[in-house]
Amino acid sequence: MEIKSIGIITSGGDCGGLNAVVKGASFMALRKNIKAYAIPNGYAGLYNLIDLDTLELQPQGADLVYQTGVDNYHFFTPIESVLLGVYGSLEPGLQDCQNAGMSSAPIAVESLSIDTYLCYRTDLGAAGRARLVAMDTTNFALTLDLLTWELP
Repeated sequence: MEIKSIGIITSGGDCGGLNAVVKGASFMALRKNIKAYAIPNGYAGLYNLIDLDTLELQPQGADLVYQTGVDNYHFFTPIESVLLGVYGSLEPGLQDCQNAGMSSAPIAVESLSIDTYLCYRTDLGAAGRARLVAMDTTNFALTLDLLTWELP
């Protein structure tokens, strides 16, 4: 699998040489044709605004937030006109996701099993699917396999 982009995040406060390390990692990524994204504000910057149309972490155009709710439960919360629904354990195709039951209601991550598929519709109207690959809710970390089909 080819790495296409990386996110660079720091936490725990400033330290001598930190800017040079971030700059060096960014330049090395660019030399290898890898997009590098700085994630501001430490882990708070990961109040994971995911743009499902571009598959990037960014506040502009964000479709989905991964956040902690009451009692430390974690949620995928659709933003504005975005729709999201649990599909199941079989990989859906485009037509499956276009016809899947979806809503704007948050989905509790703890209710999902590894390898569960979700279908979504982005704010631009594109259909997509997400697979939960790994979950570590103690450290607020998820691995998702995302696919957004292009609009016709």
